[in-house]
Amino acid sequence: MRKELELTKLIESYLNGELTGEELKAFELRLNVNQKLREEVELQRTTMEALEGLMIRRSVQQAAKMHAKGKWMKGLGGAGLLIGLAAVALFTWNFLQSDLKTEDASAELHTEIETSYDEFNDFLEKQVFVIDAEEGGVVEGTDGTVIAIPSDAFVDEHGETVVGEVQLVLQEAVEPTSIVRAGLSTTSNGVELVTAGMFYVGAFQGESELQVAEGKDLMVDMLTPFDDRGMQLFDGELKEDGSINWVDPKPIEKVLQTVPLEELHFYAPAFLPTLAELGFDIDDQGRVDSIFYSTTCRYERPTESRSEVMEIDIVRGDSVVWSDRFDDVYATEEAEWEGDSAASIDVCSYIKPSSIQTIKQNEFQSTYIATKEFEERLRYLWWLRKEKYLDLYIENLDKPLWYTDSLMVFGKEFSLDDEFYELYLRRDGNVAFDHESFEKLQQFFEEKRELFRASAEEARKKVIEARQAEIREDQLTDRKFWDHERERRAELYEQELKLNLDEAYRQLGKTPSRRDFNPNPGLTFPITNTGWKNVDQYVVESTLTRTTMKYEAPNGDKAEIKYEAFNVAVDQVDQYDEVVCYLLGDPQASFRKMIKHDDGTYNEKLNELIDYNLLVIGYKGEEQFVFSEEGIEPGSVTAYPSLRPKGEVDALIRRLASTDTAKDLQTAFDYRLFQKDRDERRAKRLAKQEQEHAIWRSIFCFSEVDNCCYPCRDLYAEEAVWSE
Repeated sequence: MRKELELTKLIESYLNGELTGEELKAFELRLNVNQKLREEVELQRTTMEALEGLMIRRSVQQAAKMHAKGKWMKGLGGAGLLIGLAAVALFTWNFLQSDLKTEDASAELHTEIETSYDEFNDFLEKQVFVIDAEEGGVVEGTDGTVIAIPSDAFVDEHGETVVGEVQLVLQEAVEPTSIVRAGLSTTSNGVELVTAGMFYVGAFQGESELQVAEGKDLMVDMLTPFDDRGMQLFDGELKEDGSINWVDPKPIEKVLQTVPLEELHFYAPAFLPTLAELGFDIDDQGRVDSIFYSTTCRYERPTESRSEVMEIDIVRGDSVVWSDRFDDVYATEEAEWEGDSAASIDVCSYIKPSSIQTIKQNEFQSTYIATKEFEERLRYLWWLRKEKYLDLYIENLDKPLWYTDSLMVFGKEFSLDDEFYELYLRRDGNVAFDHESFEKLQQFFEEKRELFRASAEEARKKVIEARQAEIREDQLTDRKFWDHERERRAELYEQELKLNLDEAYRQLGKTPSRRDFNPNPGLTFPITNTGWKNVDQYVVESTLTRTTMKYEAPNGDKAEIKYEAFNVAVDQVDQYDEVVCYLLGDPQASFRKMIKHDDGTYNEKLNELIDYNLLVIGYKGEEQFVFSEEGIEPGSVTAYPSLRPKGEVDALIRRLASTDTAKDLQTAFDYRLFQKDRDERRAKRLAKQEQEHAIWRSIFCFSEVDNCCYPCRDLYAEEAVWSE
């Protein structure tokens, strides 16, 4: 349309002699080669001459200029814009399609009318359509004016509903040439108007003129080249001299056309792009709705797993005599539900998916909620975030859209951008709506929204509780294993300490001290001599540090407990997911796990009093690669693990280890499988939480650009803390 106006302006400048130089040459060259342009120039020349005679050329020029600027002119003395001659409501005809008894009721065009009528214009084509009054129909004029006639739309002079065939007469004057040819005036009580088009519509049965029945408005869709903001509908009053005075202006509200609710996009602006980025199929409407509607306004931020290094202390009396830091980690997680907890963010004053789910119910299909016009506004409501603004539109369902728009535009709480103001200026109206059911619908909205909200909250709570239960179960298994491990290692230490003490006393030719190695407190008292307690202290230190002890008694007797280094290098160690090296000692009743060093080797100190077998297991997926050596000596060994089935591994362990040691090894193997499963579940759980975080943020704290808008911007500042 803008190009047509620019061409009209260019032709007008040419006809007015305003083109000069190269611009004039270029236009004349176009005239020589373009027959259609020559016809347009000739048509506009005729039109301008006619308009000059009617004194309205200046107004049309001004209207075109205003349209080019995207605004409508003001200052017409309140007369507004002239758009028609008929005393009918000007709305979108599609609205009444549901009220027509048949879609095939379109009337047949005739050229004759049974009656003559003073208001007919002899210079305009009389388009006569025959319709069935009881069925209604749809007619379309040659200039594009469409009129929808509902069933039982006409009454006679006595107010009785008309039945049978009715002749509908339509005359159109949309183009300036038609208006000029028909001699139609464009004034209202002497005030000059700018017309966007005129039409006449009349209904007849025989010689009788019919009237539109109350509540049975004819719906008109009229083509016009002008911006329709501020337009008013005028009735044509025929004066004695045959001219028409335009009176009784009525503001025009665009009647809205509903579309199926499922075709409307009511999601938060960033929601679908986020789902697509996360790999969801956004064409799967059921899945998308499920994700959106299940998102609650409270968000439990994901917590990374924390690691605690387990320490085991062996206590004798009030003193710690032995301490061991486990190489394994004991992982814990937290997930909190309560809204006032440190892990929860509450934005429940924002628009919630449960509200959107409510207005998507079929009960709202016949309201302006089910329109593209409301869809446009909802996009702004998402950016405003507060649900109370959505509630404004729900509370005013019985009023035109522009009414609630005005509450938003002239509200004191915020400033809307120019684009929303343009929506307000459009004066979008309402759909046909049974206002008597408004209060019931509003009550339905409140009750259904609360039901959906509570349902989503309950479902979310169950998800969190299930996660918490899984975490607690994992923690219980962790603690159970490490309680066993603590007892096993303590017993292993006590066995070795006793073995070393017995050997030290034997070398000194003395009877060993019969001490209870139970970590419970014993009898404490002062002594004035050194006695054999020094042997105990040296042996304890040697056992704790796994270093060689050399002791000489006051009488010259000597005792030695020897520890020597043992190293294992595993061939192609990096190809395995995990490698574990075990020392299986005799006469000890359990195993010792060797320590892995930064260079990839495994080290431990061997006690000369204990016979050791070596067991190396390399894990690759579900496969086990095993190496073993019996009766190892201090020094270094290179292990070459080979693939072994589980049955062979079990048989090998029974041969290398005592029954108790084999049992402890099986407990360790079982815990390793649990750890693997636990870590996989934890990774999935945290990934799911991160996914939920992204979805939650796309609904409650989104941005189509870079940064999150206030107030959620502050939440992003905490993300570094959340992941610690």
